[in-house]
Amino acid sequence: MMEVRTGAGTEAGFSRWDGDTYVVGTHRQIRGHELIIVESLRVEGEHVIYKLDVTGPGGKRQEREITFEVGDK
Repeated sequence: MMEVRTGAGTEAGFSRWDGDTYVVGTHRQIRGHELIIVESLRVEGEHVIYKLDVTGPGGKRQEREITFEVGDK
């Protein structure tokens, strides 16, 4: 697993491969409030799966997953 940390425009961030899933994390400060954003992308068969997980002030967390079909029709 390779991890790359970045700082441009963010407090901290990373990108890495976790098995066959590409994961990108970003920490953002917005008017003193921290958001932690984690995105992941993976391919399963004929689908690309994108997942977004956001944690904000007070530990409130929202998660979404979108599946795209990419196979021949």
